[in-house]
Amino acid sequence: MALAGSRTAKENSAFNPSFNQLNASGDSSSCEFIDWFFSIQNLTGMWTRAWVFNSTPQAAGGGALSGCPSISFTYVDVNFDVQVNQSIIPASYCSGGFSAMDIDYISDSDVGGWGLSGTFWTTAAGITRRKALITDVASNCSRNANVVTSRIPGAYTLNTPLDTSSQFNSNFMKVAEAAQTQCPNFDISLVQL
Repeated sequence: MALAGSRTAKENSAFNPSFNQLNASGDSSSCEFIDWFFSIQNLTGMWTRAWVFNSTPQAAGGGALSGCPSISFTYVDVNFDVQVNQSIIPASYCSGGFSAMDIDYISDSDVGGWGLSGTFWTTAAGITRRKALITDVASNCSRNANVVTSRIPGAYTLNTPLDTSSQFNSNFMKVAEAAQTQCPNFDISLVQL
């Protein structure tokens, strides 16, 4: 028998059917209609490998200089497009949120490296949603630029152990950093490959 003024669990569930399923909220204690800040980012691009030759010709048999210098190193020249759209929208949400930016790529390398050429694209845009601050402003940034990455010494051979999927992510960080240089509101922490 319940004490006067108290309710049993069964009686509580009649007033709030989800009483046993309460969860802690995110960055606000209730849903409210206010201004929300949204940031949506996108990154796409392509690349080709370039060769840098030694400026000193090699000596051939008999000491004669050959016409073809040696290869000093190769690098990947990446051309990319970055977009960041930030807006303030009046809406009702219960908390902020974010969605990771997923990037896929394909190259002519069989081992997942940069290879001789390739392309990358955003399969899921990076999204951030939070309560708008008084200092927030709507803005759009769209830029095209180039950056160099994946330098490998000497002559390059396709599927070399120096250019595999295990090195791709760290070299792609240079592309993400260049994107942030072009559009300062680009959030690198949302990028996943």
